[in-house]
Amino acid sequence: MRNSNFLEKRVQFLADNIGRLFSSEKISDFLKSQHVKIAPGVIQNYTEYLRNAFIIHEVNRFDMIGKRIFESGNKFYFENTDIRNVITGYNVRDLGKLLENVVYNHLLFLGFEMKVGILNTQEIDFICTRGEKCFTCR
Repeated sequence: MRNSNFLEKRVQFLADNIGRLFSSEKISDFLKSQHVKIAPGVIQNYTEYLRNAFIIHEVNRFDMIGKRIFESGNKFYFENTDIRNVITGYNVRDLGKLLENVVYNHLLFLGFEMKVGILNTQEIDFICTRGEKCFTCR
């Protein structure tokens, strides 16, 4: 890992954007507009390091119509919301994000496999499956 400054900024970005859909390509494009050149592959590698350290979970986006997994536009949740709060500080305005993170962690604990999706213009926070059971949460 060569760019510890970028890793810190990546963690901060994830902490500020719990439960939002975004891709490495969009982050890379934004950074280019700020005159910082970091390839999408590097962004993905740093995200993978955070996943392997059990700091974050990545949830894939699922196409509800075509029944396939997209390769970009995933959501990220923290393994522990207190870690997130240490990074960003607790703010009551973030309660919705934190609750979504807690619901994700609880469903994961219950053994559900989860994906996120979009149906027409509606975002689906969780597509939960366990065995033959499947349900969605908005």
